[in-house]
Parts: sequence; C-alpha cells; structure tokens
Amino acid sequence: MKIVLKSACLLAFAVFSLQASAAVTSVKYTCQQKKSVRVVYEDLEATAYAKVKVDGKLRKLQYSDESNAETSVYKDGAYVLNLDNTQANKHKATLINIGKNTDETVNGEKMPVYKILYKDCSPGK
Repeated sequence: MKIVLKSACLLAFAVFSLQASAAVTSVKYTCQQKKSVRVVYEDLEATAYAKVKVDGKLRKLQYSDESNAETSVYKDGAYVLNLDNTQANKHKATLINIGKNTDETVNGEKMPVYKILYKDCSPGK
C-alpha cells in the first residue's frame, strides 16, 4: 500500500513539475484604430506558442524559425504575429503586429497579399 501511494505522489509531482516548467504570459495590447487584442504566450521546453483570437477563432501560432535577434515570429498557416525583440521585457514592453497571408485577384490575376489585421499594438495598462 505504501509503495502504491508513494508512486502516485511521485507521478503527481512529476506532472506538476512539467506544467510548472511552461512559462505562460498573458498580455492585452492596444492597437491602431482603437483595436485591442489579448495574446497568451506559452514558452515550453521544446517550442513556444502565441494564442490569439483572430477572425473570430482562437489561433495557436507556433514560434517560427524565421525569428531573429530583432523580431520573434509566430505562425499558423496564414496568420502571422511579429513581436519586436528590441525592447527590454520581451512580451510586456514591446510592439506587435498581426496579419494574414491571403490571395487577392488584381486585374484578373491572383496575387499573394499580406493584410495587417492589428497594427502597432503596444501593451495596455
């Protein structure tokens, strides 16, 4: 009985430790045109995500290898979040932009277009 109880306690501690290793930050941004958006950042051991509601649906954007020293990029298919890395506190003191890659027909020809949905967003107070 003691061994089973001890094993259950160790398993519960291991699950709690795994959950605790994920850093989660929620930031509400105020953007141009009086828009606002909330982004939840999840920094996990293997990768990072940004969750944001765009076009009426909660999107889980994955950290992209397109990121560099100046910009963090999170993507999910057509949706892209760009985060300015030049600020001191990565999520809370930075500007973001959220856009969507799409196709539009111009003069009868389909062309790729990047539409900015949220522009120059800064953390709210």
